[in-house]
Amino acid sequence: TPTPTTTAESAPRLSASTKDDDDDDEEEETAKNDKEDKGTGKGSDEVRKSGGESEEEEET
Repeated sequence: TPTPTTTAESAPRLSASTKDDDDDDEEEETAKNDKEDKGTGKGSDEVRKSGGESEEEEET
């Protein structure tokens, strides 16, 4: 029981400390960046391919 209790106490404690600090924002930004990176990576490739082809056709 002490293990889960400590973990539970540590979780909220870290969250509170993190929120009070500016770490929460950083953590949230990192999570957002991670999600955006994944989405952008996939979408960027498609858009880049499409855009490149479209641009070449338009320029030509």
